[in-house]
Amino acid sequence: MHPRLLPVALVPALLLTACGEESAEVGEEASTSVNYVALGDSYASMGSRSAALDEPPFCLRSADNYPSQVTADQTTDVSCQGAVVETILGPRTTDTGTLPPQVDALTPETTLVTLSVGGNDIGFGDISACILRAADSGQPTDCAAELEERIRGELAALPAELDELYRVIGERSPEAEIVATGYLPLTIAAYELTKKSGFYDKNPGTDIAVEQMIVKTTDKSRGVRLGNFLQIRDVIHEEMETLFAGNQTAEQALDRMTTRGNDLLARFERTARD
Repeated sequence: MHPRLLPVALVPALLLTACGEESAEVGEEASTSVNYVALGDSYASMGSRSAALDEPPFCLRSADNYPSQVTADQTTDVSCQGAVVETILGPRTTDTGTLPPQVDALTPETTLVTLSVGGNDIGFGDISACILRAADSGQPTDCAAELEERIRGELAALPAELDELYRVIGERSPEAEIVATGYLPLTIAAYELTKKSGFYDKNPGTDIAVEQMIVKTTDKSRGVRLGNFLQIRDVIHEEMETLFAGNQTAEQALDRMTTRGNDLLARFERTARD
C-alpha cells in the first residue's frame, strides 16, 4: 500500500501520465493490468452538470467525473456524494435503499485506489452554509465561533478513522497504490492561512488547483458562475428523494425544484459582486 496526496486539479493528468509511463516501461517484459477503484464523496463522484448520472441517482456519480478520465484496464467507481469514512467502511441508508460499503469494491487484484473523504466528516456542508449565510445577509457572521469547537472535535477524531480506512484498504488490496485527492480551501482567507503555514512549500503542486480557481479573469474568460450551487444541489436531492419515495409526482418535483432553485438564485443575485 503506497498512499500519496495529490491536488484535485492534477489527479486526472497525473494518473493518465503515470499509467501510460508504466505501460511503456514494462511493456516489453510483461503485461501490466491497471485495476482501478474510485472511493469517496462528491469531490470524486460529481462532474459536469450536463453529463449522465450512473446508478443510483442519489450518488450524483457523473459519467465525466475524474475517475472516468483515468486510463485503466478495469474501472470501478463507487464514489457517492455526502460520503464519510463510516459510509466508505460500512453500509449507507438512504430514502431509496441501502448502499453497500464502498470498500466492498476492493479486491486483491486492485492496483490503484483514489480516495476523497474527510470533508463531510468535519461538517463541510455546515461550514460552506455558514459562509454563504453571511454573504446572503450582508451582516458580519463569526463562523469560527459558531463551528470551531465542534470542528476541532471532529478533526481530532478524523486521523484515527482515516488510519482504519487505510488499514482496511491495504488489507483488501495489498498491492494497491492509494492516491488521496484532497480538497480546495473554501475561502481566500483559508488559502492564505494554509500558504502561511508552509503546507504548499512542503507539498509542491498542491496549490495549483487553488491558483486556477482564483486567477484574475475578464468577461471573456470567467465562464459560468454557479450561484448557490451547493444549496440548489441539496434542493434537487431532497425533491428527488421525495419523488422516489412516492410522495410526489415528477411534475410536482420539477415544479418545487424550480421554485426553490429560483429563490436561491435570487438570493445569490442580491449578494453577488462583480
